[in-house]
Amino acid sequence: MAPDQLRRPKVSVCYVREDLQQVARLVDDLQKAGVDVWWDKRIPGGVRWKDKIRQHIRDGNFFVACFSDEYWARSATYMNEELIVACEELRLRRRDTAWFIPVRLSDCQIPENVIGAGETLRDLQRVDLWQDWDEGIRRILDVAAPDGPVPDEVRAELIRLDSEDPGTRAAAALALGGLNHAAAVPALRQSLHDAEATVRLRAVGALDNIDDLRADVAPALVRCLFDEDPDVRFLATSMLGDIGPGAASAVPALVECLHDRGYQTAELAAWVLGRIGDAAVPAVAPLIEWLCREGAAGRAAQRALDAIRTIGEAAVPPLTKCLQHEERQVRMEAACALGDIFGPPAEAAPALIECLHDTDDERREQAAWLLGGIGDPGEAGISELTELLEDDCPHVRNTAREALADIERGPDG
Repeated sequence: MAPDQLRRPKVSVCYVREDLQQVARLVDDLQKAGVDVWWDKRIPGGVRWKDKIRQHIRDGNFFVACFSDEYWARSATYMNEELIVACEELRLRRRDTAWFIPVRLSDCQIPENVIGAGETLRDLQRVDLWQDWDEGIRRILDVAAPDGPVPDEVRAELIRLDSEDPGTRAAAALALGGLNHAAAVPALRQSLHDAEATVRLRAVGALDNIDDLRADVAPALVRCLFDEDPDVRFLATSMLGDIGPGAASAVPALVECLHDRGYQTAELAAWVLGRIGDAAVPAVAPLIEWLCREGAAGRAAQRALDAIRTIGEAAVPPLTKCLQHEERQVRMEAACALGDIFGPPAEAAPALIECLHDTDDERREQAAWLLGGIGDPGEAGISELTELLEDDCPHVRNTAREALADIERGPDG
């Protein structure tokens, strides 16, 4: 499924307030099918609402006008103003493309507003929801759905997803994942807030199964990173990794996940930060600090270093800043990361010299090797390397000897 096919069409809906209950049902059904519905209930406080309505009528991919006996019973209604704007917009659009969809909520007339070329609104094919609601929704979606008509089995599971029974909701979410249809995404995204952990887990899993997962799902997944259920947290973190650079907005939350009480989720968060790339630069220092908390060896270290390596050259400034960190261990890890990944810069020499006193043989050996690569670590560096020639570990002694030889030869040696 191509990304442009997954864009949600924008539909504006107009109605009279007496039909609010039926229109709310219409809006809900369209949203479940993947349509981005705009109606007056979405107008934020403080804005000029008439201007907002006109704007959305003109900007929408489709316009749905709901007519009923209640509409005809009104002697005056702002809906008539909306119809004037919509008819003017309709005249500007191509005749071979549907845009204005008249909908009847009861057995009533369609008004005879002129739309040009001797035609009125009555010349447009209407949709009758009052006779067969489901069939009427299907006909609207034939025009407005993002991927064509929504299959019956998808629509059936979307209905079950609204069940009062948590088991039914969980089963519906699982089924929607197997059906792999983009129209299920909005409803599944809502299910990430379900009161039942099983439903939330099934919703995350279903979204993971849908092809071409969109970056606009990332904000909903970020909320799942703090879910009380560890399985929900783990799966949501994994999905953000699948989204990759499109999940840049999740970086602050992923940094918090490095403190997750479930170690697997913390380790996965480090991997995801690497997948995001340049946008994850703010995570470099926290990754180093996490590495220090978890220990310099093992998978934690590898995950953190891999993530920083993937972030690339943009990681150098924050790593260099870590060389001034108040905690000695952080300074040491930052220096070694700089040396391992990008080549040892001269600024790392003081922290690397500190590493020469580490109790870990491999760490002392690594620091000695990196100091040799700097070229001129200064008198203090040479003095400390000379002392390592008496180290208890033969590997450390040999590496210190080679580092001193490299320093003596110089960069052109």
